[in-house]
This record gives sequence, structure tokens and C-alpha cells, in this order.
Amino acid sequence: MKFEKISYGVMKNIIKIGITVGIAFVIFALCKHAYVTGEKVFSDKGVEAAPGNSVTVTIPDGATVSSVATLLEGYGLIEDKSMFKLQAKLYEIKDEPSDLYEYFRPGEYTLNTSYSAEMLINILTSGPGSEEAIANGETYVQPETTKKK
Repeated sequence: MKFEKISYGVMKNIIKIGITVGIAFVIFALCKHAYVTGEKVFSDKGVEAAPGNSVTVTIPDGATVSSVATLLEGYGLIEDKSMFKLQAKLYEIKDEPSDLYEYFRPGEYTLNTSYSAEMLINILTSGPGSEEAIANGETYVQPETTKKK
């Protein structure tokens, strides 16, 4: 009887330790995933190191965030379209033109594989012709003829 109580107590403690270790591993895995995702979302690195490769991309009229992400991924300007869509959401980029929020402006752009997602978003919301100014860290003022409707 005494042996059964002792073995029951030992088994109970082993199970508690196993559950605790399992929970610790799950928490560690979640933390690691959150860190890696955060690093990707807020990274200031492009797909390639500077000078990278220049690519001419045409954003069609009425392009959505999702279609632009697919297009940029296809040209090798971003690594993960899902991550780019999340970044665009954080910048409050919408699918349709408005004076209330930013959107990707249609037109032809010369982009570079060394541009970060933030820089790509800034260029695509500023409009064609903004690439050089934004890439050089300057403020781009949109000409009156291409301002939001």
C-alpha cells in the first residue's frame, strides 16, 4: 500500500514536470515565431544588398494591395507577399483611391531589389517619378496633375 502511494506520487510529479516542460517549449516556439515575424515586418533590408538590380514594374489602374504584392514578388522585389500585405496594412494602404488614406498609384516605376518594403510602399504611394527622390532619402512632392482624386 505504501509503495503504491509513493509510486503514484512519483508518477504524478513526473506528469506535472512533463506538462510544464511542454508548455515551456510551446511558449518558446511562439516567442521565436513572433520575433522572426516582427523582424521581417520591420526590416529595413531589401531582397538583395545594394546596389541590387533595377526592375521596371507597371502598376495597373485599380490594382489591389494583394495584386501589387503578387507582382512585386514575381519580379523578385519582395520575398514574401503575405508579409508585404501585412506591412501595407500597418501603413494603412487601401485598395481604392481616397483623400483619407494612401493607396498604390498606377504607373510605371523603376524599382530596385535593394529597396526595403517600407521604401517600396513609400514609392508606390507617392506615384511614378518618386523613385529617385525617395531612394536618396529626400521628400517627394507630387506634381499637382497626379494628386489623389
